[in-house]
Amino acid sequence: MSDETKEYMQSKLHWTAETSVAFCRELGTDYCIAEGGATGPTFRPQGLTHGFTVVTIAGRVRVVGNGTDDGTDGGEASDVQVLHQELIESNDNRREENMRKFADKAA
Repeated sequence: MSDETKEYMQSKLHWTAETSVAFCRELGTDYCIAEGGATGPTFRPQGLTHGFTVVTIAGRVRVVGNGTDDGTDGGEASDVQVLHQELIESNDNRREENMRKFADKAA
C-alpha cells in the first residue's frame, strides 16, 4: 500500500472523529455517527485497490468536577468525545457489495 493511500485512509479516521464530535456538540445531541471511506470501483488516490470505511461514534460523557479554588466540588458537566471508531476493509472494489458489507458491519 502506497504512502498516499495510507495517508488517505488515515485522513478518514481524523475526519470522522472531528465531524462526529462537532455535529454532536453543534446539534446538542447525545450521540452522533460519522462515516467516510471509499467503496469502489474507482478510487482516489491511485493505488487504493479495495474498499474501506471508517465509522465513528461520538457521544456525551459526564465530567465530574474535582474541586475548585473556592472550595466547592466543581459539580458535574458533560463533554463530547469519540466513544468508538472502527476501520472496516473489504478485499475487493465491488461497490454494491462493499456498501452492503459496510452497512451490515456498522449495524
